[in-house]
Amino acid sequence: MESFFPACEIFGHVIDCSSQVLNLDESKRAPKSPLRVYCKTDVTNSYLESDLTESQSKDKLIENLVLSIEDIDASLHYVGLLFLPVIRSFHIFLFVINLQHLEFVIIDNNKVDHIDERYGRLPQIIK
Repeated sequence: MESFFPACEIFGHVIDCSSQVLNLDESKRAPKSPLRVYCKTDVTNSYLESDLTESQSKDKLIENLVLSIEDIDASLHYVGLLFLPVIRSFHIFLFVINLQHLEFVIIDNNKVDHIDERYGRLPQIIK
């Protein structure tokens, strides 16, 4: 996998472990504070390359998100930000969904000229 540094590789399992640590830290926040949920790489990657329809992809994404939130024993009602790491073509980027303002941003260290080519169906599925 690619990283922010040349010739430095990082694998999905490392990202998944980091998400567990970050979610554990989130569990120690103030009870009224909006949660940040750090998802594992399989939330998005398990179906991105498959032949699912857009509707099936949305259903699968929602199912995976709900399972991720249940893993940290939280309700979607209390989640402020969702962090979705995506691995595609040996490159890692991050989708961040703000559930309070219903918007999302893509964090990527590569310049992208054509969003559809780089990120595929995921932006449309998230919308």
